[in-house]
Amino acid sequence: MNQFTTLDFMLLSTAAALWVSIIYMLRSMLSRSREEEIEKLRRENRELKHMLKETEERLKLHYEQLLKEAAIKNVMMRGLWEAYRSGEISRCYKDGGEVKVLADGTVICFKAKEEESYSIEGKEELERMAQWLKEEEELAKEGEGNASSE
Repeated sequence: MNQFTTLDFMLLSTAAALWVSIIYMLRSMLSRSREEEIEKLRRENRELKHMLKETEERLKLHYEQLLKEAAIKNVMMRGLWEAYRSGEISRCYKDGGEVKVLADGTVICFKAKEEESYSIEGKEELERMAQWLKEEEELAKEGEGNASSE
């Protein structure tokens, strides 16, 4: 017959306790692995934030350097243009000299070596720049004339 004995009850309660302990153990293992995963992600996040900060600093320094270089080139171009307008550069090239422009816009002419010739390329470049600036000035005057006639 189907009678539920004390032995059956003990086996059933032992099996239930075993299942409960297995479930509890698996749950704690999952919890630990989740905590480890969370800690790993936090660590990676800190590293990425640090890398981002370093990259931002490098980009900022690079940007500042580019701004300084652009300002120096602007001063140099103004210095070249002023020297060209005053005739200093054309005299320098006629003598076979080389033009150097300092960061403050000062134009210095040096005597070139005979085998080196800077005059043709430099003079053509300055003439192109002069032509471009002249065209810009004419366009600006035309724009002012149109604005005043309206």
